[in-house]
Amino acid sequence: MLPNAGKTCCPTRGCCLPREGGRAAFYHLSFQEFLAAGRLRRIGEKSEAILQRYAATAAWHRTLRFLFCALADKDSPEAAIDGFKSLLAHLQPAQLDQDPNPALLLADCPEVAHGRKWNLELFAEPLRRACHHALEHLNPPERAHVWRTLGRLGLDHRPGVGLRDGLSDIAWAEVPAGAFLYGDEKRKKTLPAFCIARYPVTNAQYQAFIHDAGYETDAWWKGLAERPGPVRGSWTDPNGPRETVSWYEAMAYARWLDARFRARGLLPEGRAVRLPTEEEWEKVARGNDGREFPWGEVASGRANINETWGEAGPHYLGQTSAVGLYPDGASPCGALDMAGNVWEWCLNQYEKPERQDVKGDARRVVRGGSWFDYRDFARSAVRNDLTPGDRDNFLGLRLVCVAPIA
Repeated sequence: MLPNAGKTCCPTRGCCLPREGGRAAFYHLSFQEFLAAGRLRRIGEKSEAILQRYAATAAWHRTLRFLFCALADKDSPEAAIDGFKSLLAHLQPAQLDQDPNPALLLADCPEVAHGRKWNLELFAEPLRRACHHALEHLNPPERAHVWRTLGRLGLDHRPGVGLRDGLSDIAWAEVPAGAFLYGDEKRKKTLPAFCIARYPVTNAQYQAFIHDAGYETDAWWKGLAERPGPVRGSWTDPNGPRETVSWYEAMAYARWLDARFRARGLLPEGRAVRLPTEEEWEKVARGNDGREFPWGEVASGRANINETWGEAGPHYLGQTSAVGLYPDGASPCGALDMAGNVWEWCLNQYEKPERQDVKGDARRVVRGGSWFDYRDFARSAVRNDLTPGDRDNFLGLRLVCVAPIA
């Protein structure tokens, strides 16, 4: 309680708001949490005891993160890490399943340490194991939380997510030759065998293109109607899908990677890396049985979409997530995120899908839905279109490795 709070903590002071009973409240909750963390440190109680009381309560997490920083700044980095290592036990499968909240708190704290280049070996392997357990056992919000941290710490080493020797490390899924059912009418079509990237292109992979003078190299932009400058995506987690990318940028990236793979002998003879046609994209998503979604029939928790739109389910992350977090949503060939996360640019025009050349500014096809959209947009047969210069935080890309188009 503050003496004379009603008089001295008035709104004009810019700090506190008066409350009944001689109490005051802060304009900004984060300031209150910051001061509470400082107080917790000064009273001298062991961090283990504080965490035992409060780590399971999500409302306390910001205060406890401030406490981690206070211990590091006022005492030492070692004191902060030592004080919070008691939470490591909560990364074990049994405790993670029982209550993920302490693990989510612990996942946030190493981000601070990583930014200051502290030694995080103590946390690395337990966190990685917890992330893989989370794929099958935690709900999408908690799953996305721990994997986001793993990516930010540079610890997501899954094939196809990051880089290898400075180039995008694409994990290819094989798509066999043969017939499939196309469109809502389920017309029978046939395609030769090809490969598709298991994941959408990630931020880490697209950044390699930027660092390799991708926007400055004329060859990647030849014949394209626009040549924009680079912009920052809304979310930059290394293992998240690159978004806010136009069709022109997606084309330039594909050309760059094709040339770099070719120069290193990483492309089989008679193969090329490019954007998929929408027929290729749909065959990957539907397999050969014409299924409605990549995983089959309607089901909740299989893709990063807005399930609350239309009451399709309880989940809505409100942003992109690390690629590959929905293993139960895999397509028949093993491609992930074919529904949700980001819309994926296709090669061909929307009005004239037989047109696959790069000239002009005709609207291009996007497929798959996104984190922002409702369930019906994630159906494998849904066609959508945008102008090729559009850049939005729900637009990304995925690559195929195929025989070159004649």
